[in-house]
Order: sequence, then structure tokens, then C-alpha cells
Amino acid sequence: MKVKSNQIQSNPRLSRKQEQALEALLSQPNIAEAARIADCSQRTLYRYLSDPGFDAAYRAARRAAIAQSAARLQQATGAASTTILKIMVDSTHPPQVRCRAAEMVIKIAYKSIEVEDRDDRISALEKAQEAYEAALRAKIEAEKKLDE
Repeated sequence: MKVKSNQIQSNPRLSRKQEQALEALLSQPNIAEAARIADCSQRTLYRYLSDPGFDAAYRAARRAAIAQSAARLQQATGAASTTILKIMVDSTHPPQVRCRAAEMVIKIAYKSIEVEDRDDRISALEKAQEAYEAALRAKIEAEKKLDE
């Protein structure tokens, strides 16, 4: 994954050399290339990665890069949907290709309904949990007043 230096937030707990290593690890395909770019040994990179502070910064930077990539892909879903729908209705495509496009549309639609239903169930469970906890707190408070 390509990462630009301005995409990595400066971490006051990391040295400048560690920040360079972090950038190299995020932008290079392997440890050897990252070490070459960061102008350090592979052993140094492995040592950095074993440090909890560096590892946390590395994981946070990776999550940020993946989140940015996911957002870009989400923005392209309109074009992807249009492509699938065009293939599905275009009689110049072979029937197998059109059927596969139709199958994708049906599966994606079904999956989106599953996700919505699951979200609704989770929301209902969270509300029930909150109500239960509120009732439990009220009961404890009532019992405390009785004990006084």
C-alpha cells in the first residue's frame, strides 16, 4: 500500500528514525525493502516492531491507510453497480456473463437486507441492555435507601 509521508501523523513517542521506518514499512512490500528505504537494518525494523509503542503506532497507521482505501472503494460502488447492471441487460454479452451479473445483483441485494436486519436486531438488543442496566441501577438505589 502506498503511503505518503503527510498521511502519517507525527507521534511524539517515536524518534525521527522510527517515523522513517514506519513510513517505509507502510509503503514497501517487504521488510528488506523497508529497511533499505529507512536506511537501517532489517534487525532494527524487527526490533522496532517488537516495541509496544512502535507497534501501536504502526497498527494505527495501517488502520488509517486501510480506512482511506475502503472509503475510496465505497465511493466507486456507484460505478461498479452501473457496470454490473449494464452487463446484465446488454444482450451482446454471452448468457453466462449476463446470468453471473444478475446473480451478483441478487446476492448483493440479499446481503444488504441481511445487514440491515442484523443492524436492527443489534440496536434492539443494545436498547434492551440499556433498559436492563437502568432498571438494575434503580433497584440498587432503592435498596440503598431502604438500608439507610
